[in-house]
Amino acid sequence: MLVTRRRIELKRIANLIRQGLLREAARSLREPQIRAHRDGCRLALRLVEALCDRAEGHLQAGELTEAIDDLQLAAQFASGDKRVVALKRRAEQQAYEQARRWLAEGAPQRAVELIDALSLRRVGSSDLDMLRHAARHWVEGRRHCVHHRFGAAVAAFRRARRLLPDVPRLQSEFEEAQELQARCGQLEEELTRAYQEREWFRVRQVAEQLLALCPGHELAVAARDRVWRELGGSLYAAVRCKRGSLAAVQRSGESGTHPRRGGKAHLWQVLIDGGGHYLLTTAPEIVIGNEHGDADVRLLAPVGSRHIRIERDREGYVLVPQRPAWVNGRQVVSPLALRDGATIELARGVGFTFRLPSYLSRTALLVPTVRSVFRHRLDAVVLVARVCLLGEGRHCHLFVPDRRQLTLVVEDPSDQRFLLRTEGELLVNGTACGGEARFVPPARIELPSTRIVFAHA
Repeated sequence: MLVTRRRIELKRIANLIRQGLLREAARSLREPQIRAHRDGCRLALRLVEALCDRAEGHLQAGELTEAIDDLQLAAQFASGDKRVVALKRRAEQQAYEQARRWLAEGAPQRAVELIDALSLRRVGSSDLDMLRHAARHWVEGRRHCVHHRFGAAVAAFRRARRLLPDVPRLQSEFEEAQELQARCGQLEEELTRAYQEREWFRVRQVAEQLLALCPGHELAVAARDRVWRELGGSLYAAVRCKRGSLAAVQRSGESGTHPRRGGKAHLWQVLIDGGGHYLLTTAPEIVIGNEHGDADVRLLAPVGSRHIRIERDREGYVLVPQRPAWVNGRQVVSPLALRDGATIELARGVGFTFRLPSYLSRTALLVPTVRSVFRHRLDAVVLVARVCLLGEGRHCHLFVPDRRQLTLVVEDPSDQRFLLRTEGELLVNGTACGGEARFVPPARIELPSTRIVFAHA
């Protein structure tokens, strides 16, 4: 009975080899009783030949990982077989040549993935290891360039060039990173000189050039923020002036003029899929009151029609009470400067927490203590001061479920023109815009992980 079962199993294995189901046949041949049988030994040799034939076909088709898998399976039954050893060497050489071709074409990531896949299969050589290190340095340099870290990019490209001195594509990217590093250094020196000489209009121009080259540059962002504090609301007028002296700009700043001051504030609803719901304004001041008055932000609460006014000046934010209000538990009877974390109470249980999430931007948040005071769910009122950060970090103003940080810049508060920067592709109203897009609300912005909608409030 046992002999009959064994013969049936041997016939089944032979049929599997004939049908090309080699892995299933190999699983059956691993059983000691089958492998020790005389016919089982012959079937193992047939299996090795079939695996070598299929591996050779994979090599001809350029399918290296599949060929390696078949050869490793064949080595389990005949590790010293000359054909198996020869095909393994051929696969290693072909992998080296393929990686070299991808590097010559400027695709280091594909070379890394191929060599890593072979390494997981315990296939490699000193030449392949050298290519892997070079390709990883190349990929690292590109990643630094994407994040505008040109010094680190130059160092990574230099390490790759030591291993791949004869790749023109790598050489051109290395030279481009060097040029960007030098240009960035020149602008930093120029910005420092202008900052020391307190030439604020030139500081702003150089900072914008530096941010265009390297978005999010901390020195440029801090310098631009200092320009805003020095020149006040007249900065927007200075930007539109083709010719004008700094003294004229400073005089207009002293008068406190601003294109939005004194008028009705533009308010936009910002809805983020998987994120928050915000009320956003670019005006330097807003009025908070009840739903029956003409306030900018209207509450479903027993407060005055124009209960308080919050203004942004050179130094920060000031609360101007029109009706009784309390800040940090103390009643306010005159204008009071607001600090990060201050609690504002308009009536019992109705109020806000004032927040300044980022030291790089003067944009502030008014987080309601009770969200039901608004007609719709609202996470915060966003008072945008030129730059607003979107992302998952604590320093961001708007929560967006995306690992990349997005930067929203107000290009023109009077015309409500915005600029959105990110590290990848984005769609604005269905149009692909790369990593930078200009738009005027209402607008729909689509990211790989979420969608942001700007709508009229």
